[in-house]
Amino acid sequence: MSTVLIVSICIIGIVSVLGVIIRRKTRQLEWQINAVARRLARIVKSRKRSKEASEKLLKEIYSLITKAVNSKDQAAVYKTVDVLKLALGEKIIRCDETMRLMSIIVTALKAKEVDSAAIILEAFRPLIYQMPAADMKMAVEQLTLIGAVALKERQPFIAAKVSDAIFSIVERLDDNSEEEALLAALRSVRIMGVLVLRRKETALFREINARLINWVITGQNELVASEMALLYSVWLYRIVKADNLSMFNILLEFAWRMFDANCFTKGSITLWLTEWGNIAGMAALNPYSKLASYIIEQMLLLAAKQHQLDMMLDAVHKAGYVIRLSISQHGIKTAFSLLYYLLETGRKMFVAELKFGEHSDGYRKAVLLQILKENIALLTYSARQDIIYTTGDMIAEVYKCWVNLPKENDSVFVNQKSVKKFCQLLLLFWLRTKRHPEKNMPADDALIEPMLISEHEKKQLGFVELRADI
Repeated sequence: MSTVLIVSICIIGIVSVLGVIIRRKTRQLEWQINAVARRLARIVKSRKRSKEASEKLLKEIYSLITKAVNSKDQAAVYKTVDVLKLALGEKIIRCDETMRLMSIIVTALKAKEVDSAAIILEAFRPLIYQMPAADMKMAVEQLTLIGAVALKERQPFIAAKVSDAIFSIVERLDDNSEEEALLAALRSVRIMGVLVLRRKETALFREINARLINWVITGQNELVASEMALLYSVWLYRIVKADNLSMFNILLEFAWRMFDANCFTKGSITLWLTEWGNIAGMAALNPYSKLASYIIEQMLLLAAKQHQLDMMLDAVHKAGYVIRLSISQHGIKTAFSLLYYLLETGRKMFVAELKFGEHSDGYRKAVLLQILKENIALLTYSARQDIIYTTGDMIAEVYKCWVNLPKENDSVFVNQKSVKKFCQLLLLFWLRTKRHPEKNMPADDALIEPMLISEHEKKQLGFVELRADI
């Protein structure tokens, strides 16, 4: 009896020990991951997949990822995410999969498990590949949220991977039938750009621009082209608000790649000019910012590149509006940095018209006339503010500022003879409206003597026919 009892006790002990061993073994992450992988293999091989089994499998996979992240076991995270990617690649996907994936990545980021978050983020690739276009909008929104959290946590590496994932979606949406998803993707890129600018992540901003521009140039999509003006205007607004010249140069570099590739219609270019003109007006309120003058320069260059009279005249008018605002706030000397680009555009038109006027189609002369009118209007406005000065005195003051510009900025070259000649043209144009021109000559003779515009050049310009309707 005692022998039987002893044997029974031994058997019970052995079973208990084996139970403990098995229980401990099954609680180990590696064993659980392998078990889930085997279950996935069975589901994939089965002819009829059970929806409940698939959902239960995904739920367990996410639970294992959470455990691995919490235990800071990156090897386990990597193995579990591999299983998840296989499942997603086999179209085992729930309706809100992107939201669940976003949640677990954000949790890892907030727990400072950046490497684990980067590993989990890779699961978006097979998910995006298997998703229908109708669900892309939700995927983009979740990726944007991940990017926002990553930048808030100062993790530009994760933000860069998010941007890459967004562009992998964008590059799939090249069909006009997917307009809603495409607009959502562009909105996401715009938001990411603003957040990157706020964090002053120069390298990431350049990378986003490079991917975006390459896609725009390659795709030549009309919907995208129309949205790019608004997208870049939002970025430019943020740049001007921060007065960030280095980011402005990056934005300008990539914008001109699109302009040179002729990606935009006339209507889109007009929208660019309108938006940039509005933002230049905001920048002009800051007397210490150079961005207003640079934006005016780019507006005039862009309009001149199109070689369309109505567009160029509109750009001149918009530039004049911004310069008038600067004059009203800071005076003519501070506003000269803005006025310079309008004057320089007029001077170049003047020189070209004298040189090639015989073969002109009338474009240059019409633009020159508008620039003369705009400059006279601005200088008359400035003279009225100072009361004691005339428009002629303001022209003489502008001449002094212009020829002395190299002393303030070594990078600027000024052809003094050409500058003087153009300023004399401005003066003569203004004097055409006066009954007694000799009484309205500026007090300073530096501009007047010697007179560089000949009678022949006046006739060549049709100077006698010009009307200063200002």
